[in-house]
Amino acid sequence: MAMAANDPVLRLPILHPALASLHERREAARLLLAAGFERLEAQQMEAEYLQAIFDSRLGPLQLECLRAGARRAALDLEIRLLSDALRRQGGLSDQDLAQVDAKVRQASDAQQRQIDEQMERNRQAQVLLADARPVSQEEAMSAKRLYRSLARRLHPDIVPDGGGNQRRYWDLVQIAYRAVDLELLTTLDILVPVVVEREGGILSELEAEIAGIEERTIAVMRRCETNEKREPLCYARQLRDERWIRSKIDEMEWDIEATRTQIVELETFRNVLRNGVATH
Repeated sequence: MAMAANDPVLRLPILHPALASLHERREAARLLLAAGFERLEAQQMEAEYLQAIFDSRLGPLQLECLRAGARRAALDLEIRLLSDALRRQGGLSDQDLAQVDAKVRQASDAQQRQIDEQMERNRQAQVLLADARPVSQEEAMSAKRLYRSLARRLHPDIVPDGGGNQRRYWDLVQIAYRAVDLELLTTLDILVPVVVEREGGILSELEAEIAGIEERTIAVMRRCETNEKREPLCYARQLRDERWIRSKIDEMEWDIEATRTQIVELETFRNVLRNGVATH
């Protein structure tokens, strides 16, 4: 049916080509930043898993290394303190020995904290690996895609002025991504609305916003590159190589045995000093 000349016509707003181009650039920049945050999160997960492998396979020996090293350090300190007292006084009183023992205990407490921390890491590694489940490449790719989509709408650095539920939703996204919970990620992808923004804008403001997003993206990518060079990510290949792990076990066992030999020698010398006899 023909429309009368005076009938109202629905007119859709048409952006100036320059503004439309900037809106497209902003969206592309945000998506790239979201991908960077996803890579950071994936690196964190990978680092935790690799650390768990290390602590599970090598942690018990690392614990023995720490214990042996702590004992050797305590004996070194005790010998130095006893030797200093002997040089000053020519002998050792009960008070001298009590002061030496107190200083050694104080130093040993710090070493014990490191030992306790390693014991806790070993325990956590066993829990993490026991709870881990195999993830297919298809599941991993789906999780990445959903994470990036949700990060574009929820990440505080991308949508700093999000609504009241933003923090709660974003926490759920991180939990679901770490668990590769595709059902929860898909549900959140449906629940979280697409960000609707006012069209138009001032060219200079949009350009400044894009520049800020690109600057943050560069910073995130640099963090990713730095992470790859740090432990444990830099040992990703080795920690999956049984021959490398076996060589590390042999190396650590040799170090432990060498340290134990030193401890026996130091204990003998310490006992001589505690009897107040200076040896040369």
